[in-house]
Amino acid sequence: MDTWVRRFRQVIDQRDDFVLVGHVSLDGDCVGSQIALYHLLRLLGRRARIVNPDPLPPRFDFVSCVSAFEAWEAARHTRVVAEAGALFVLDVSEWGRLGEVGRTAREGSIPTICFDHHVIDQRVFDEYFWDETASATGALFVRLLDGLGLPLTREIAEGVFIALVSDTGWFVHDNTNAETLHLAARLVETGLDSAAIHRALYQRVKRSTMQLVAEAAASAHFEQSGRLAWTTVTQEMAGGDPVRVEESDLVLGLLRSIDGVDVVVLLREVGPLQMKVSWRSSGELDVQAIAASFGGGGHRLAAGATLTGDVEQATRAVLEQTRALLVPAS
Repeated sequence: MDTWVRRFRQVIDQRDDFVLVGHVSLDGDCVGSQIALYHLLRLLGRRARIVNPDPLPPRFDFVSCVSAFEAWEAARHTRVVAEAGALFVLDVSEWGRLGEVGRTAREGSIPTICFDHHVIDQRVFDEYFWDETASATGALFVRLLDGLGLPLTREIAEGVFIALVSDTGWFVHDNTNAETLHLAARLVETGLDSAAIHRALYQRVKRSTMQLVAEAAASAHFEQSGRLAWTTVTQEMAGGDPVRVEESDLVLGLLRSIDGVDVVVLLREVGPLQMKVSWRSSGELDVQAIAASFGGGGHRLAAGATLTGDVEQATRAVLEQTRALLVPAS
């Protein structure tokens, strides 16, 4: 950790303004990490802007720095990114998942610093603060904070807590350990309201979204003696509402909870010839490798990728790879 502190100090002591970027299809760990680092940089007297390839999902509209989240607009952000002192890349280690923000940064000479806890196949950024054993990327910022001798503020704790509960499934996934729970206790001790965060994240589902989830669950297919469950959500099913398409991922938990299901696949039509695929594993099987084969990423038990093609093409390709995972090697 002393090395981390020294390297981080070198980064921020040479620059005053930074841009924070996360991956496409923002999730809780990515958003929480951005909140934590945003407040950490401000605590150190630095300027920071959060510029993401996608808008902040509505379920995160309660966070303390919600107004700091900006979605990429070329006219507004091209110069901001190109002239930043450095680009902090959070919860992702690939240029391809940074959208136009990444393309703009890559065309220039802006230094890039990555914070991540996913498996990294190839290092493409200038600096890495990485720990594959961490329960969430957001947890890395408390380690850094402690090393810098700075206080754990409620604002930073909010971001870390959102990251932690998102990637551990509210402390039920197998990446939850004693260190995770000790950290959670520290975060709650700052005065944050964990019950309010739970309500905001998980108990504000719109009726129309729940109807879509019910439709997706009812039309699920079961294969391989019930070990594989898969379903699709199309633009037609969602009435063309992108928020409903995004939030339909609630069906993943429902299908994974069925006795005997080892792997769940959700294919969502997010645009013309564009499919978002999510995999979930119940514990024994590694779905990250499948996602990686389609240019995606994630964790052993939860992964995703974006594919080009129509519903039928994507479904055929994804199921072929996923079925192979469930067939024992001869």
